[in-house]
Amino acid sequence: MQERPYQSQAFEIYYNMGKDRTLKKVAEIIDYDPGTVGQWSTKFNWQNRIAERDKQNLALMRRQRLEESEKMRTIYQQAIRKVLSDQFLKPLQNGTLKMDLNNFDDVRKMMQLDMTLENVDKNDERYDDRTKELTEEEAKVIEMINADGDVWSALTEKLVEQQNKELGEKDE
Repeated sequence: MQERPYQSQAFEIYYNMGKDRTLKKVAEIIDYDPGTVGQWSTKFNWQNRIAERDKQNLALMRRQRLEESEKMRTIYQQAIRKVLSDQFLKPLQNGTLKMDLNNFDDVRKMMQLDMTLENVDKNDERYDDRTKELTEEEAKVIEMINADGDVWSALTEKLVEQQNKELGEKDE
């Protein structure tokens, strides 16, 4: 026997009661005998249907949370890249970067954050092997810089020397 619309409606009422659900409350709401509602519950597997629907709702919520997280990660990454480009890379390329070594650590932190966010996709099958290799190389560079403070200092000194040289050439 197939569930009739009024029985299906009784199930929906029961489901929507949440953790406070009881068959007796459903029977009172729809004005049926509690024993009859109990028979429907058994016959039409209400407990299994509740578990299955809860599982589906949880999976949907997880997907939505992951999609929202992906959107936010992309927004953060775009903002980080824009700041790096506008305040560091473009001035470095056109020779107008005035490097304040007290704040250069902020640039390094932003670069690390950008690379960290990029590495989230490293194991995502949507990205081709070429992208994975590039990301892995970038991660190796950051790892090397983090592991050895002298490497970071040497890199910083070279950038400052290059900037000073370019600025000196422009003045002449």
